[in-house]
Amino acid sequence: MQLRSDCTLDVTYSSEGMVFAGQDIKLWHIADITEDTQYALAGSFRSYPIQVTGTSSQSEWDEMAITLNSYILADGIAADQTTKTDARGKVVFDNLTAGIYLVSSVRTEQDGKYYVFESFLAAVPGVDSEGQWVYSVSARTKMSVHTPAKGEVTYKAVKAWRDGGQDRPVSVSVEVRRDGQLQQAVALSAENNWMYTWKAVDDGSVWTVNEVNVPEGYVEIDGIDVIGLLELPGRGIKLPVSAEWDSSEQSFRPARFMGSVYDGTLIVGGRSEDGNFDFIDQLDAGEELTFTDMTGRVFRYTVHKIRHADNARAETLADSESALTLFVKKNGAFLIVRCAAA
Repeated sequence: MQLRSDCTLDVTYSSEGMVFAGQDIKLWHIADITEDTQYALAGSFRSYPIQVTGTSSQSEWDEMAITLNSYILADGIAADQTTKTDARGKVVFDNLTAGIYLVSSVRTEQDGKYYVFESFLAAVPGVDSEGQWVYSVSARTKMSVHTPAKGEVTYKAVKAWRDGGQDRPVSVSVEVRRDGQLQQAVALSAENNWMYTWKAVDDGSVWTVNEVNVPEGYVEIDGIDVIGLLELPGRGIKLPVSAEWDSSEQSFRPARFMGSVYDGTLIVGGRSEDGNFDFIDQLDAGEELTFTDMTGRVFRYTVHKIRHADNARAETLADSESALTLFVKKNGAFLIVRCAAA
Protein backbone atom coordinates (compact mmCIF):
# COMPACT_ATOMS: atom_id res chain seq x y z
CA MET A 1 0.00 0.00 0.00
CA GLN A 2 1.15 3.52 -0.83
CA LEU A 3 0.77 6.13 1.94
CA ARG A 4 -0.68 8.72 -0.44
CA SER A 5 -2.20 12.10 0.42
CA ASP A 6 -4.45 12.42 -2.64
CA CYS A 7 -7.15 9.93 -1.63
CA THR A 8 -10.84 10.77 -2.07
CA LEU A 9 -14.04 9.74 -0.31
CA ASP A 10 -17.48 10.34 -1.81
CA VAL A 11 -20.77 9.64 -0.05
CA THR A 12 -24.28 9.65 -1.55
CA TYR A 13 -27.35 10.51 0.53
CA SER A 14 -30.41 9.22 -1.29
CA SER A 15 -32.95 6.49 -0.68
CA GLU A 16 -36.34 5.34 -1.99
CA GLY A 17 -36.45 8.09 -4.60
CA MET A 18 -35.58 10.80 -2.08
CA VAL A 19 -32.45 12.91 -2.62
CA PHE A 20 -30.99 14.92 0.25
CA ALA A 21 -29.36 17.93 -1.39
CA GLY A 22 -27.89 20.92 0.43
CA GLN A 23 -27.03 18.97 3.59
CA ASP A 24 -23.93 19.99 5.57
CA ILE A 25 -21.60 17.00 5.90
CA LYS A 26 -18.58 17.09 8.19
CA LEU A 27 -15.46 14.94 8.14
CA TRP A 28 -12.97 14.25 10.95
CA HIS A 29 -9.54 12.67 10.46
CA ILE A 30 -9.42 10.06 13.23
CA ALA A 31 -6.33 7.96 12.58
CA ASP A 32 -3.38 7.52 10.23
CA ILE A 33 -2.24 4.31 8.61
CA THR A 34 1.36 3.53 9.49
CA GLU A 35 3.93 1.91 7.20
CA ASP A 36 3.22 -1.49 8.77
CA THR A 37 -0.52 -1.01 7.99
CA GLN A 38 -1.52 -0.36 11.61
CA TYR A 39 -3.71 2.54 12.76
CA ALA A 40 -2.53 5.38 15.01
CA LEU A 41 -4.83 8.08 16.37
CA ALA A 42 -4.24 11.44 14.69
CA GLY A 43 -4.62 15.14 15.43
CA SER A 44 -7.18 16.08 18.08
CA PHE A 45 -7.92 12.43 18.86
CA ARG A 46 -4.41 11.35 19.94
CA SER A 47 -5.14 11.83 23.63
CA TYR A 48 -8.43 9.91 23.74
CA PRO A 49 -8.64 6.35 25.17
CA ILE A 50 -9.79 4.72 21.93
CA GLN A 51 -8.47 1.45 20.50
CA VAL A 52 -8.47 1.52 16.69
CA THR A 53 -6.06 -1.29 15.79
CA GLY A 54 -7.60 -4.74 16.15
CA THR A 55 -11.19 -3.65 15.51
CA SER A 56 -12.77 -6.18 13.16
CA SER A 57 -16.53 -6.61 13.34
CA GLN A 58 -19.01 -4.04 12.04
CA SER A 59 -20.59 -3.74 15.47
CA GLU A 60 -17.24 -2.65 16.94
CA TRP A 61 -16.81 -0.02 14.21
CA ASP A 62 -20.34 1.25 14.91
CA GLU A 63 -19.59 1.46 18.64
CA MET A 64 -16.41 3.41 17.95
CA ALA A 65 -18.31 5.91 15.77
CA ILE A 66 -20.76 6.54 18.60
CA THR A 67 -17.93 7.01 21.10
CA LEU A 68 -16.11 9.43 18.81
CA ASN A 69 -19.24 11.48 18.24
CA SER A 70 -19.70 11.73 22.00
CA TYR A 71 -16.20 13.16 22.39
CA ILE A 72 -16.76 15.57 19.51
CA LEU A 73 -19.95 16.88 21.12
CA ALA A 74 -18.48 17.07 24.61
CA ASP A 75 -15.21 18.77 23.64
CA GLY A 76 -16.30 20.79 20.62
CA ILE A 77 -13.78 19.22 18.22
CA ALA A 78 -13.88 21.06 14.89
CA ALA A 79 -14.26 19.09 11.66
CA ASP A 80 -11.33 18.88 9.25
CA GLN A 81 -13.62 19.42 6.25
CA THR A 82 -17.22 20.56 5.80
CA THR A 83 -19.13 20.62 2.53
CA LYS A 84 -22.69 20.34 1.21
CA THR A 85 -24.35 17.57 -0.75
CA ASP A 86 -24.99 18.46 -4.40
CA ALA A 87 -28.21 18.12 -6.38
CA ARG A 88 -27.69 14.34 -6.49
CA GLY A 89 -27.22 14.12 -2.73
CA LYS A 90 -23.51 13.47 -3.20
CA VAL A 91 -20.55 14.93 -1.35
CA VAL A 92 -16.85 14.53 -2.18
CA PHE A 93 -13.90 14.90 0.20
CA ASP A 94 -10.53 15.07 -1.54
CA ASN A 95 -6.82 15.42 -0.75
CA LEU A 96 -7.13 12.92 2.09
CA THR A 97 -4.14 11.17 3.60
CA ALA A 98 -4.39 7.42 4.17
CA GLY A 99 -6.27 6.74 7.38
CA ILE A 100 -9.63 6.45 9.12
CA TYR A 101 -12.27 9.18 8.82
CA LEU A 102 -15.53 9.85 10.65
CA VAL A 103 -18.42 11.15 8.54
CA SER A 104 -21.15 13.10 10.32
CA SER A 105 -24.78 12.01 10.40
CA VAL A 106 -27.63 13.58 8.45
CA ARG A 107 -30.89 14.19 10.27
CA THR A 108 -33.67 16.13 8.62
CA GLU A 109 -37.36 16.54 9.46
CA GLN A 110 -40.23 16.53 6.96
CA ASP A 111 -43.93 16.35 7.83
CA GLY A 112 -43.26 15.15 11.36
CA LYS A 113 -40.87 12.39 10.30
CA TYR A 114 -37.12 12.32 10.84
CA TYR A 115 -34.97 10.94 8.02
CA VAL A 116 -31.64 9.78 9.41
CA PHE A 117 -28.33 8.69 7.88
CA GLU A 118 -26.11 7.60 10.75
CA SER A 119 -22.55 8.75 11.22
CA PHE A 120 -19.97 6.16 10.15
CA LEU A 121 -16.25 5.43 9.93
CA ALA A 122 -14.51 4.98 6.59
CA ALA A 123 -11.03 3.65 5.88
CA VAL A 124 -9.19 5.33 3.01
CA PRO A 125 -7.83 3.70 0.92
CA GLY A 126 -10.23 0.81 0.71
CA VAL A 127 -9.87 -2.70 -0.69
CA ASP A 128 -11.78 -4.00 -3.72
CA SER A 129 -13.19 -7.49 -4.30
CA GLU A 130 -9.83 -8.67 -5.69
CA GLY A 131 -7.88 -7.47 -2.67
CA GLN A 132 -6.39 -4.45 -4.43
CA TRP A 133 -6.03 -1.04 -2.76
CA VAL A 134 -8.54 1.59 -3.97
CA TYR A 135 -7.59 5.20 -3.33
CA SER A 136 -10.94 6.68 -4.40
CA VAL A 137 -13.56 5.27 -2.04
CA SER A 138 -17.33 5.54 -2.55
CA ALA A 139 -19.94 4.98 0.15
CA ARG A 140 -23.72 4.97 0.26
CA THR A 141 -25.26 5.08 3.72
CA LYS A 142 -28.52 3.44 4.76
CA MET A 143 -31.45 5.70 5.65
CA SER A 144 -33.84 5.10 8.54
CA VAL A 145 -37.11 6.89 9.24
CA HIS A 146 -38.21 7.78 12.74
CA THR A 147 -41.61 9.14 13.73
CA PRO A 148 -41.47 10.44 17.31
CA ALA A 149 -43.99 8.67 19.52
CA LYS A 150 -44.44 11.85 21.61
CA GLY A 151 -44.91 9.61 24.62
CA GLU A 152 -42.40 8.95 27.40
CA VAL A 153 -39.64 6.43 26.69
CA THR A 154 -36.83 4.98 28.80
CA TYR A 155 -33.16 5.48 28.00
CA LYS A 156 -30.20 3.76 29.60
CA ALA A 157 -26.45 4.13 30.02
CA VAL A 158 -24.37 1.05 30.83
CA LYS A 159 -20.71 0.71 31.71
CA ALA A 160 -19.46 -2.52 30.12
CA TRP A 161 -16.09 -3.70 31.38
CA ARG A 162 -13.70 -5.62 29.15
CA ASP A 163 -11.26 -6.98 31.70
CA GLY A 164 -10.80 -9.80 34.17
CA GLY A 165 -12.67 -7.98 36.93
CA GLN A 166 -9.53 -6.90 38.80
CA ASP A 167 -8.40 -3.43 39.94
CA ARG A 168 -11.46 -1.60 38.70
CA PRO A 169 -12.20 1.92 39.99
CA VAL A 170 -14.96 2.36 42.57
CA SER A 171 -16.99 4.41 40.09
CA VAL A 172 -16.87 6.14 36.71
CA SER A 173 -18.47 9.42 35.60
CA VAL A 174 -20.61 9.85 32.50
CA GLU A 175 -22.30 12.84 30.91
CA VAL A 176 -25.82 12.64 29.50
CA ARG A 177 -26.46 15.02 26.60
CA ARG A 178 -29.55 15.97 24.66
CA ASP A 179 -28.89 17.29 21.15
CA GLY A 180 -25.33 17.94 22.25
CA GLN A 181 -26.27 19.92 25.36
CA LEU A 182 -25.23 18.61 28.78
CA GLN A 183 -28.23 17.54 30.86
CA GLN A 184 -26.54 15.90 33.83
CA ALA A 185 -23.43 14.09 35.08
CA VAL A 186 -23.93 10.66 36.65
CA ALA A 187 -21.70 8.29 38.63
CA LEU A 188 -21.91 4.60 37.71
CA SER A 189 -20.74 1.98 40.21
CA ALA A 190 -21.36 -1.54 41.43
CA GLU A 191 -24.09 -0.14 43.70
CA ASN A 192 -26.25 0.74 40.68
CA ASN A 193 -25.00 -2.24 38.62
CA TRP A 194 -22.99 0.19 36.47
CA MET A 195 -26.25 1.33 34.89
CA TYR A 196 -28.31 4.53 34.80
CA THR A 197 -31.78 4.89 33.32
CA TRP A 198 -33.91 7.96 32.70
CA LYS A 199 -37.19 8.82 31.02
CA ALA A 200 -37.95 11.56 28.52
CA VAL A 201 -40.58 12.42 25.94
CA ASP A 202 -39.73 11.08 22.48
CA ASP A 203 -39.81 14.38 20.59
CA GLY A 204 -37.07 13.64 18.06
CA SER A 205 -34.19 14.72 20.28
CA VAL A 206 -30.91 12.79 20.12
CA TRP A 207 -29.56 11.56 23.46
CA THR A 208 -25.89 10.64 23.84
CA VAL A 209 -23.70 9.46 26.72
CA ASN A 210 -19.95 9.86 27.05
CA GLU A 211 -17.59 8.76 29.79
CA VAL A 212 -15.27 11.37 31.30
CA ASN A 213 -11.88 10.74 32.90
CA VAL A 214 -11.63 7.18 31.60
CA PRO A 215 -9.47 5.13 34.04
CA GLU A 216 -5.90 4.48 32.92
CA GLY A 217 -5.56 1.22 31.02
CA TYR A 218 -9.15 1.24 29.74
CA VAL A 219 -10.82 2.44 26.56
CA GLU A 220 -14.36 3.72 26.13
CA ILE A 221 -16.70 1.67 23.97
CA ASP A 222 -20.35 2.57 24.22
CA GLY A 223 -23.57 2.77 22.29
CA ILE A 224 -24.55 -0.85 22.77
CA ASP A 225 -28.17 -1.60 23.54
CA VAL A 226 -28.33 -4.06 26.46
CA ILE A 227 -31.20 -6.10 27.87
CA GLY A 228 -29.82 -6.64 31.36
CA LEU A 229 -27.05 -7.77 33.67
CA LEU A 230 -25.96 -11.39 34.11
CA GLU A 231 -24.40 -12.10 37.52
CA LEU A 232 -22.70 -15.02 39.23
CA PRO A 233 -22.76 -13.95 42.89
CA GLY A 234 -20.44 -16.72 44.03
CA ARG A 235 -17.73 -15.59 41.62
CA GLY A 236 -18.22 -11.84 41.76
CA ILE A 237 -18.93 -11.73 38.01
CA LYS A 238 -21.23 -9.10 36.47
CA LEU A 239 -21.67 -8.93 32.69
CA PRO A 240 -23.99 -6.68 30.64
CA VAL A 241 -25.84 -8.66 27.96
CA SER A 242 -26.20 -7.02 24.55
CA ALA A 243 -29.60 -7.01 22.90
CA GLU A 244 -28.40 -8.05 19.44
CA TRP A 245 -26.30 -11.01 18.39
CA ASP A 246 -23.51 -10.27 15.90
CA SER A 247 -23.70 -13.13 13.42
CA SER A 248 -20.43 -12.19 11.71
CA GLU A 249 -18.34 -12.46 14.89
CA GLN A 250 -19.33 -13.01 18.50
CA SER A 251 -19.31 -9.73 20.38
CA PHE A 252 -16.65 -8.96 22.98
CA ARG A 253 -19.47 -9.00 25.55
CA PRO A 254 -22.25 -11.61 25.96
CA ALA A 255 -25.28 -11.14 23.72
CA ARG A 256 -28.82 -12.49 23.41
CA PHE A 257 -28.78 -15.17 20.72
CA MET A 258 -32.54 -15.78 20.86
CA GLY A 259 -35.47 -16.07 23.25
CA SER A 260 -36.68 -13.94 26.13
CA VAL A 261 -36.08 -13.83 29.87
CA TYR A 262 -39.81 -13.29 30.40
CA ASP A 263 -41.00 -16.60 28.96
CA GLY A 264 -38.03 -18.71 30.08
CA THR A 265 -36.42 -19.14 26.66
CA LEU A 266 -33.41 -16.80 26.90
CA ILE A 267 -30.21 -18.03 25.22
CA VAL A 268 -27.02 -15.99 25.68
CA GLY A 269 -23.75 -16.55 23.84
CA GLY A 270 -20.27 -15.17 24.38
CA ARG A 271 -16.54 -15.64 23.93
CA SER A 272 -14.12 -17.66 26.01
CA GLU A 273 -11.79 -14.70 26.61
CA ASP A 274 -11.17 -12.86 29.89
CA GLY A 275 -14.03 -10.61 30.96
CA ASN A 276 -16.53 -12.58 28.89
CA PHE A 277 -17.50 -16.26 29.23
CA ASP A 278 -14.03 -17.47 30.25
CA PHE A 279 -15.52 -18.99 33.41
CA ILE A 280 -18.09 -21.29 31.81
CA ASP A 281 -16.01 -24.46 31.85
CA GLN A 282 -15.57 -23.99 35.61
CA LEU A 283 -19.28 -23.94 36.43
CA ASP A 284 -20.78 -26.70 38.54
CA ALA A 285 -24.30 -28.06 38.78
CA GLY A 286 -26.25 -26.18 41.45
CA GLU A 287 -24.34 -22.92 41.01
CA GLU A 288 -26.52 -19.79 41.22
CA LEU A 289 -26.95 -17.08 38.58
CA THR A 290 -29.15 -14.01 38.34
CA PHE A 291 -30.31 -11.86 35.45
CA THR A 292 -31.50 -8.29 36.14
CA ASP A 293 -33.49 -6.59 33.38
CA MET A 294 -33.39 -2.87 32.66
CA THR A 295 -36.31 -2.18 35.00
CA GLY A 296 -34.51 -3.83 37.94
CA ARG A 297 -36.53 -7.04 37.91
CA VAL A 298 -34.36 -9.98 39.05
CA PHE A 299 -34.59 -13.54 37.66
CA ARG A 300 -32.81 -16.32 39.56
CA TYR A 301 -31.39 -19.56 38.15
CA THR A 302 -29.32 -22.60 39.08
CA VAL A 303 -27.08 -24.59 36.76
CA HIS A 304 -28.61 -28.01 36.19
CA LYS A 305 -26.90 -29.43 33.11
CA ILE A 306 -23.66 -28.93 31.15
CA ARG A 307 -23.03 -30.51 27.75
CA HIS A 308 -20.89 -30.23 24.61
CA ALA A 309 -22.03 -29.92 20.99
CA ASP A 310 -20.42 -29.59 17.58
CA ASN A 311 -22.67 -26.68 16.57
CA ALA A 312 -24.64 -23.77 18.01
CA ARG A 313 -27.69 -23.89 15.81
CA ALA A 314 -31.03 -22.81 17.25
CA GLU A 315 -32.36 -26.37 17.40
CA THR A 316 -29.27 -27.47 19.31
CA LEU A 317 -29.44 -24.67 21.86
CA ALA A 318 -33.20 -24.67 22.49
CA ASP A 319 -34.29 -26.72 25.51
CA SER A 320 -37.80 -26.80 26.97
CA GLU A 321 -36.44 -27.82 30.39
CA SER A 322 -34.14 -24.80 30.73
CA ALA A 323 -35.16 -21.22 31.51
CA LEU A 324 -31.70 -19.87 30.63
CA THR A 325 -29.00 -21.27 28.36
CA LEU A 326 -25.42 -20.00 28.07
CA PHE A 327 -23.00 -21.13 25.38
CA VAL A 328 -19.47 -20.48 24.19
CA LYS A 329 -17.12 -21.94 21.61
CA LYS A 330 -14.01 -23.35 23.23
CA ASN A 331 -11.32 -25.72 21.97
CA GLY A 332 -13.18 -26.31 18.71
CA ALA A 333 -16.50 -27.33 20.32
CA PHE A 334 -19.45 -25.57 21.89
CA LEU A 335 -19.93 -25.72 25.66
CA ILE A 336 -23.62 -25.35 26.59
CA VAL A 337 -24.78 -24.60 30.12
CA ARG A 338 -28.45 -25.20 30.95
CA CYS A 339 -30.00 -23.32 33.86
CA ALA A 340 -33.33 -23.88 35.58
CA ALA A 341 -35.44 -21.17 37.20
CA ALA A 342 -34.80 -21.08 40.93
